[in-house]
Amino acid sequence: MSHFGHPLTGRISEIIPFLTFSPDEQAVVSHKGIMEFEARLRRPVVLSPNANATNGLGEDNLVGNVRLDIQNEPAICSTIAQKGYTPQLGARSILNAATEDIYTPLVSEYLDFDEDFDEAQSETVFKVGINADKDIEVWRMPTETGK
Repeated sequence: MSHFGHPLTGRISEIIPFLTFSPDEQAVVSHKGIMEFEARLRRPVVLSPNANATNGLGEDNLVGNVRLDIQNEPAICSTIAQKGYTPQLGARSILNAATEDIYTPLVSEYLDFDEDFDEAQSETVFKVGINADKDIEVWRMPTETGK
């Protein structure tokens, strides 16, 4: 009460401490985040919001029809976990690191590519790997038409 005051402490009924994750558990959380990215990116592009949108949400989905080709996924998951895990923040810190290392660079490159958004656009493949400096890299694979 002396630190947070009566209004806040009166609303807290229990304090449940975080248990720290082992390195294997950290990698599993990282893998979960990557699987969520894959599912989100795989959805089709939707440009006009309507109740019958194919993404089921009735909203635009500008980044879609994307497939991730992940090279050495266990190493990538471990790298993300080692880089981003903060015991005080729990799984959220690992998921934020996965976003920073994979999702944000992928979306940036996807949006920078000189192409109009189209609901019928073909699948785009992005590779995710680890470079010689042990950093995670995301790059767009060329399409059959050479773009």
